[in-house]
Amino acid sequence: MDRLNEHLEHILAEVVPRRGAAQDGMDEGYSREVEGRAQPPHLARGLEQWNAGRFYEQHETLEWLWRATDEPVRDALKGIIQSGVGAYHVLNGNRRGALGKWTGAIGYLEPFEGRQPYGIDVGHLRGQVLEARQALLEDEEPNWEAHRARVEGLRVRWERREAEPRVTALLRRLDRAWSESPLSVEANCANLMEEEAGWLPEGGARSIRSLLVHLGVGKAVAANRCFGDGQQGFQEVRAPEAWRLLRRWLTEEHEAIREPLGFLRDAELEEAREMFGRSMALERIIEASIEHDLYHAGEINLVRELYGKSKK
Repeated sequence: MDRLNEHLEHILAEVVPRRGAAQDGMDEGYSREVEGRAQPPHLARGLEQWNAGRFYEQHETLEWLWRATDEPVRDALKGIIQSGVGAYHVLNGNRRGALGKWTGAIGYLEPFEGRQPYGIDVGHLRGQVLEARQALLEDEEPNWEAHRARVEGLRVRWERREAEPRVTALLRRLDRAWSESPLSVEANCANLMEEEAGWLPEGGARSIRSLLVHLGVGKAVAANRCFGDGQQGFQEVRAPEAWRLLRRWLTEEHEAIREPLGFLRDAELEEAREMFGRSMALERIIEASIEHDLYHAGEINLVRELYGKSKK
């Protein structure tokens, strides 16, 4: 227990002050200015994921914005991220991990007490994290059911004012098609094993594995046309052979669309790109990727149903 307390004190005394950006520039003028800002797409989506209990996903979303931010408010973003990661550790029964992240979070959020950067009630979040952290700290043999129930009640209060509502909505639809809807690709691939992925139905043309490769290739080309040099062709994309690498590759190709999309302005969605031999608006290419995900998610669902019947 002493070693754990030393670790937590080290985070507050050494880690947060050394890494923090809130030591400079936190005057009243800056505070008022940042309180009046609207939420960029990645921030709006990250907060939505946070409040939906998607604590792993909020980390991935908000970290892109945090890395791109080089001013004091980045500490508030860091505190929000670590608050969610601490909750994620609780859901997975990791006491030390939760306490470590929550300790860092209260340190990063402290300079913003009484302020609402981007319309976010930081003080309310910090108060919840302090209470959750203290309850877990006092519980050396955790009642995980009680701590998970507490985590499920955590919320970030924020006044919604999206800076780029069209981009944010597009990002939201992209997320639902990929992972957040019961009809999504990831939902239909839950607990998918290599044997099942490679199975081909009688008279069928494609296995689930080939469908995943097809999805990844489509994402790679769409990302290149939207955010790259626009020269990559479908035949030039190579998927990894190893099953353990294939799923990771597919996620990376999805993120190659998602990350830059979240930094666009609404007006940029109208920009033309070459796709399928014709000029298309960037927004339409992303919409096509969303439709593509949902179409093949349904196909994967059907093949899995047939596979299950074949095993009976």
